[in-house]
Amino acid sequence: MKTPLPIMPDKVRTIPASFSWIDRRIVTDNFLVYLSKDEIALYFFLVTVSNRLGVSFYGPARICRQTGLTREEMDRAVRGLIELGLVAFRFPFYQVLALPERPVRTPSAMERLASREACR
Repeated sequence: MKTPLPIMPDKVRTIPASFSWIDRRIVTDNFLVYLSKDEIALYFFLVTVSNRLGVSFYGPARICRQTGLTREEMDRAVRGLIELGLVAFRFPFYQVLALPERPVRTPSAMERLASREACR
């Protein structure tokens, strides 16, 4: 298999000083299939704004403004991410955690998986 070349070589991303990352295992180890759309949006936001230790101090109002989530949706997403072992929260800080060895299969996560399987 050939290594793909950039389509627009003059627009190749560079790593800025404020670099953050999303562990590719979020996709390759199937964590995404257990997350709601709101959880994915919040996780992406928190990863993006967290410091090198995964800690973010953005408050709920700003998170809602930036993600388009309502406060209720955000609160539900926070609870879901905590339940799944992806995020910790202690007022006023959120921390994106290292991914667990495998996805945590909570009842709500299993419902989302089942609904996605039904779409196939």
